[in-house]
Amino acid sequence: MARKKNPLDVLAIPNYGPIEAASFLHLPSETLRYWISAESGPLVIPAKKNPPILSFKNLVECYVLDILRRIHKISMPKVRFSVETIRNLQNARHLMHSQTPLADHDLKIDQKTKRLYVYDLHGKIVQLTAGGQIEWPELVEAALRRVVRDKDGVARSFHPFLGRYDTLEGSDKDPEYILVNPHISFGKPVIRGTGITTETIAGRITAGDLDEELAKEYGRPLAEIRAAAQFEHVPVAA
Repeated sequence: MARKKNPLDVLAIPNYGPIEAASFLHLPSETLRYWISAESGPLVIPAKKNPPILSFKNLVECYVLDILRRIHKISMPKVRFSVETIRNLQNARHLMHSQTPLADHDLKIDQKTKRLYVYDLHGKIVQLTAGGQIEWPELVEAALRRVVRDKDGVARSFHPFLGRYDTLEGSDKDPEYILVNPHISFGKPVIRGTGITTETIAGRITAGDLDEELAKEYGRPLAEIRAAAQFEHVPVAA
């Protein structure tokens, strides 16, 4: 009798090189390389180690790391401690086990105290920055709202920023025009609701097509076409 094969988890397969992933996230490539290196702990364990290739879940983890440190101003030692706390809670079976904890656990942030929280398997909220202490803060902001999660909190897609932001105020104004979903266009960034990659739009504008013409051809708002070009660092006429 033939053994039944496990279904392929498209969220976890190696798909993104470090340079490509850094480009999608508007990150310095050396920063991303450090996060996935043994030297960093590592904070993110790549789906394939030699050479390192990231999965969609790894991409989300790097996105989460960047937003925590740069926009929410959470120190990297505090983030590192929180990641270790998550792994310890997983080993103690208080949290779902995951090799990609920053993608599979929906973190919450108390913006006033810069503390990170997560809900455990019993529905209790646990402060990660205090080594797993259970408490209920007065204010817990939803973190990283641009990450689309399923009912179990696992990341399924996300809306990357069009540019690089250092404050919540700036990032809140960034429209969610671009989507990364491993089930669409092989996980390349696309215009939301379509399979049109930002790379395609950028290539056509670079080749001489006008953004207004592309908007008509694809039947999409001009703002989305321009957002795709902005994401790829291709200038368009105002």
